[in-house]
Amino acid sequence: MINTPQKAELPAEKGKNVIIRTAGDEFVEITIGNEISLIKRSDLYGLTFVLGDSATQDALMPVRKTQIRKYYKQHTVKVKKDMKIGDEIVVNCQIDVPLTIEEGLSGLKGKRKSVFAI
Repeated sequence: MINTPQKAELPAEKGKNVIIRTAGDEFVEITIGNEISLIKRSDLYGLTFVLGDSATQDALMPVRKTQIRKYYKQHTVKVKKDMKIGDEIVVNCQIDVPLTIEEGLSGLKGKRKSVFAI
């Protein structure tokens, strides 16, 4: 996320500065010279995705990696009807508990800190 105004100079037109800053949660404000435009983040992301080659598109793909720990538990249940009284049913249960969750773009994978679920 862009937290501070960023400046860049257009290579095609010398002397014009491009200022990019956040405008709320949904929009990005781009100022070129004296003209100000508000662009939705999703539209800007889609534009960069469409203009990129396959390597760039792979780097911009959102990914989520979750490390889990599996717990296995075996339950014994005594039935009281429809079977002989005293018969036991063994039920195996598996629970997946997330340990860490990493979210981000595939181009930044491994460069961001993990978010711990537990």
